[in-house]
Amino acid sequence: MAKIQRPSKEALIRFFKGDCEVEEAGLVKLYLSLEIDAPYVQQCLKDAWDNLNQDPELAYDLVEHETAWEDFLALRSKPEQVRSKMTFWKYSIAAAAVIVCASICLFLYKTNHLLRATQANIASIHYKNFLAPKGQLTTVTLPDSTKVTMFPGANLAMPDNYNAMDRRVKLTGKAYFDVKHNSNRPFYVSSGELTTHVLGTSFQISPLRGNKGQSVVLHTGMIAVNYRSAHLGVLVPNQQMTLQENGKFTIKQVESVQLISWTKEQLRYDQVSLAEICRELEDWYGVQIMIDKDFDQNKKLTANFYRKPLNTVLAILAITGNFKYSIQANKVKIYEEEGGKHRP
Repeated sequence: MAKIQRPSKEALIRFFKGDCEVEEAGLVKLYLSLEIDAPYVQQCLKDAWDNLNQDPELAYDLVEHETAWEDFLALRSKPEQVRSKMTFWKYSIAAAAVIVCASICLFLYKTNHLLRATQANIASIHYKNFLAPKGQLTTVTLPDSTKVTMFPGANLAMPDNYNAMDRRVKLTGKAYFDVKHNSNRPFYVSSGELTTHVLGTSFQISPLRGNKGQSVVLHTGMIAVNYRSAHLGVLVPNQQMTLQENGKFTIKQVESVQLISWTKEQLRYDQVSLAEICRELEDWYGVQIMIDKDFDQNKKLTANFYRKPLNTVLAILAITGNFKYSIQANKVKIYEEEGGKHRP
């Protein structure tokens, strides 16, 4: 039988760490099946363990380290009960099984502490906030060249580790995203309990009336939408998903160009309630609008404005909605007249 050469220390360490190539691993397994040079193998195993624990992502105390090492060592050094009856190949299989168990132990141990370290890192993450002031359409370019156009009053929070491993942001309010494609770093937007996952595409996220849900409109590309830990579905261009706060959702066909027209300073409303229109106008123009309690706030209106001053917008809506209004400083009152008498 040909003599099996003892693997180098570096080769054994690579094997115990799971880093060696298939051919090298086969030779190491064959050598280990001979059960020789126990002190040498033991030292290489210890060096592999110590080398693994130099990973800066692992954070654990000395007691945890020693306990884990003892458990790991026990797996490797457990005596064989039927050694005298095993053939050469049975030794090989048994040794390989022990090595696999040890590798799994290493993997699970490292994963557990990596998870702890990740959770600790999440707690220490700091966010940079981009606020779109009321009365001002705001566009922000993120470090990866992704562009976010925010409706006045919206807020975007970007973590300080953005684009390190992935790209995650948090949104409050309404915004349009033109995401730079990067298949290695997916893009996530969290808005309440809704998470939108993309690689490179353009879409809009906005809150529903009374902030009782979210709406996602896809303009180009493809996105996946999740609610909490549940996958809701995948959208294709010109689809809108409306998610209620109770988790119920619907998907319908829309004209995305119309719904994102505000990014071009054009406000378009197609049978939208007066109350909802007024809420957008408040942010768009930076004013406060009060609707008389006796006036129907749910009246549906259709209108289209492009770079119009507030007074012009209100004048057009007043004709369509059959109401009167007054403007004092940055406060607007909407009411109806009876017998020519102003009812504030």
